[in-house]
Amino acid sequence: MAITVPVVNTPLSVSGFGKPVADQINALIPTPWQSLTLINGWTAYTSSGRPATAVRRFGELVLLRVSVQGGTSGTNIAQLPVGYRPGYYVDTTVRCGASMGFLNIALDGQFAAYVTGNGDTSLVVGTVVFSTT
Repeated sequence: MAITVPVVNTPLSVSGFGKPVADQINALIPTPWQSLTLINGWTAYTSSGRPATAVRRFGELVLLRVSVQGGTSGTNIAQLPVGYRPGYYVDTTVRCGASMGFLNIALDGQFAAYVTGNGDTSLVVGTVVFSTT
């Protein structure tokens, strides 16, 4: 007996929330890394094999990598595309050169670094993970 291959948007069965199971499974497939356009004088800091500033999604989870330099503390670095923006304000501690600071991600997807200490604005963040909901 042949088994029919499911087609996207064709309900195999329905969960308690009314979404087709195939759509839920497809939502878990990660998107490719998308480069972000840097703004306000921020430039790529990719020496020593550091990855470019980029974003990707796994279902409702967003992964953001940041490697930048040359901007001014408190100014926006880039903006996340629609669908990759947090459902709440995100603040996380980051290393800024020899100093510490924090990265703030707003609901509109704009994110900025606030640097403490010597004012070195080279910023390398491994990966920040947050939810879109």
